[in-house]
Amino acid sequence: MPEKQARLLSAALDLFVEKGFHGTTIPEIARRAGVATGTVYLYFDGKERLVNEVLARVKGGLAGRLAREVPRGADIRAQFEAIWEVFTSFALANERALAFCDLHNHAPYVAPETLAVWEPARTLLDDHFRRGAAAGVYRPLPPALLRALVAGALFGVHKFSRAGELAFSREVLDQAREGAWAAVAAPPVTASAPTSVGRSPT
Repeated sequence: MPEKQARLLSAALDLFVEKGFHGTTIPEIARRAGVATGTVYLYFDGKERLVNEVLARVKGGLAGRLAREVPRGADIRAQFEAIWEVFTSFALANERALAFCDLHNHAPYVAPETLAVWEPARTLLDDHFRRGAAAGVYRPLPPALLRALVAGALFGVHKFSRAGELAFSREVLDQAREGAWAAVAAPPVTASAPTSVGRSPT
């Protein structure tokens, strides 16, 4: 993409995180990108188009990584590890993009076609959790709930780190991974002790 367009998208992401969608103006985005205000309209027809373009690119890139890096034929635990690693490495390298997705993903100005960019990833994740529950690896819960428990661990760590209560680090996210697995994994089946029938205690 043209360099100015890339700078505008980067500036828009930063400002949407810092000031929110409604608190950000087109002239501010242009100044942050180092271009004239009119240049914005050469690439985008307004602020809504900008926020949708940023979200589509971020979520599209993450969806593409899930499709490439989650091994299709692996067992459920190995796939879970691969899914978590995709999200972790993305989050550590793109912390502001993670915050942007958390802030804007379900906002009313997000267009249906932007949300549709994530649909292949949502299908991949739900298929994974559905198969895991059917196999008894995961708790017998709806795929969306299992997905929410795992995503909640990642976004929860991020929110607490922004508040200064946790470090947003590989070590902490590895600990969160174990917590997320414990939340969704089916509890181990324990064999009950054999009972004696018709025998009096001695």
